[in-house]
Amino acid sequence: MKRSKVKQAQYNRQHRIYKYKVIRQFHEERGWSIKDMCSILKISRASYYKWLNKKPMEDKNSLLIKQIQEICEKNNLDLVLMVHPLNL
Repeated sequence: MKRSKVKQAQYNRQHRIYKYKVIRQFHEERGWSIKDMCSILKISRASYYKWLNKKPMEDKNSLLIKQIQEICEKNNLDLVLMVHPLNL
């Protein structure tokens, strides 16, 4: 059975993240070389380090929520109406 392009992309992303996690785990627990593992798993070191150093999504969301709250307070706006303008 053939996968849709979207499902294939999701699978590829999950598989790549799994490889990143394996590299991190074996490096931390066994001291294996990141360079060698990236080479064996056909992962660029740049993409591994980008993944390793990215901020968790919840941090980004928390920052965004804080910025929205500040804008609402500054402009005397109700946050509920800003987030759900059709729920009056």
